[in-house]
Amino acid sequence: MGKIKTNKEFEQVAILIEEARIRAFHKVNQELVLLYFRIGGIVSDKVAAGIWGDNTVDELASYIESKYPGLKGFNRRGLYRMKQFFETYSDPEFVSTLATQLQQYFDTNKKQGKVSTLPTQNVKTKKVTAVGTQLNNTASLTEKFVSSVLTQICWTNHRLILSKTKSAEEQFYYLLTVIKERYSSRELERA
Repeated sequence: MGKIKTNKEFEQVAILIEEARIRAFHKVNQELVLLYFRIGGIVSDKVAAGIWGDNTVDELASYIESKYPGLKGFNRRGLYRMKQFFETYSDPEFVSTLATQLQQYFDTNKKQGKVSTLPTQNVKTKKVTAVGTQLNNTASLTEKFVSSVLTQICWTNHRLILSKTKSAEEQFYYLLTVIKERYSSRELERA
């Protein structure tokens, strides 16, 4: 006769499934944030150079809609949000200041024996260390900042931070808070 399986045994499998779902969600978020940053960079560069105007951005939104029907977030408003996202977080002064603050946070927590709340803390801490102390090239600094810091925050939280803050200091505060406390969008709205 076979053994009777318990819910406890099955729970092991359920935990593996849930962990994989969470990792997949984070990976998708990372790719979306990187995509929005890159698109924002293209739009920003073209508009700043005078190559594109409002009508061109509208045409791009229409083109994306015709090429990918049902794809949300790539309308005129969404493209300008991506432009704002890029322009805010590619400013070298902003990036270096936030990287320094993050490095101080990690250094302080390491000295106090605290564990980082960041997923896969060792990898993220090393990346942030590289951002804070080892890179002098602005483009490389921004790239590391985006890939190691901004991708930890979901797009909805980025939109909330950009729309609700008026200064770089407020943006620093909320970016750090969302990363440290792992806020959901609802928690960020209440903060």
